Amino acid sequence: RNTKTMERRSIILRSLVAGRQYAVSVQAGNDGGWGRMSAVAEGVPAGPRAAAPGRLRIAQVSGQRVRVTWQASKDATRYEVQRRRVGSGWVRAAWTTRTSATTDRLRAGRRWTFRVQAWHQLVPGGRSGTLSLTMRPD
Repeated sequence: RNTKTMERRSIILRSLVAGRQYAVSVQAGNDGGWGRMSAVAEGVPAGPRAAAPGRLRIAQVSGQRVRVTWQASKDATRYEVQRRRVGSGWVRAAWTTRTSATTDRLRAGRRWTFRVQAWHQLVPGGRSGTLSLTMRPD
């Protein structure tokens, strides 16, 4: 709960997080005291929609892990690396603010597909294309 005292009839709220819900109300006051609180207005700042990351690359590294790299996306504040096996749904492999991530250990002999989704704060953005590889034993 934040309170702001001001002498103007309007204000620009800064430092809000895109995708998070906020509730705002107003209460007038003067030397005679405070008036009634206004009705609550709720809203969710949208922010920009981050473009899809480009130039996705994957490579198997030691310890049955995969290193995923990509080109930064305009307006992205973080990235979600996703993976899946054939016949299954997408699973989060990592969150990062960088343009690369290394997965946990993956099972050898299985084919894995990867993609990266850009996010601007809490607002999902575009997804990269996909790349696949079959894990080799170390």
